[in-house]
Amino acid sequence: MADMNFTHLAGFWHVLCESTDVGRKPKAFALLGQELVVWRTRAGEAVAFLDRCPHRNVKLSAGTLCEDRLVCRFHGWEFNQAGQCVTVPGLTERAELRAPGVKAFALQEHAGLIFACLDTSHGREPHVPQHFLDPARAGSGHRT
Repeated sequence: MADMNFTHLAGFWHVLCESTDVGRKPKAFALLGQELVVWRTRAGEAVAFLDRCPHRNVKLSAGTLCEDRLVCRFHGWEFNQAGQCVTVPGLTERAELRAPGVKAFALQEHAGLIFACLDTSHGREPHVPQHFLDPARAGSGHRT
């Protein structure tokens, strides 16, 4: 069976998970063949990156959080919420830091769900079905 190509769907918003599935511990998810790592900042904002460190391709979901920075468990590179590498252990001068960043993805939360978009260049906003917003239906969803 040939690999599925989902690139034509990357510009749309997709439900990634329930809001309660994401906390202060990095967690792995997959969307349209992309592996993502998602976590929350101390302020509660959900953040998503490609689940690969640009240094040695290690899964960032196996890493930890230091304040609001995601730390790769392999060599300790630290990435801020925008995906920029802000710390490389062993570099003493800030000017030495020319490390590549990690790709960040857009997330939005609505009706207890986290929506992700892998390509926001189209300018689309997430479509949230009205019945998702009905308080009488809160908690009536099904998990698969």
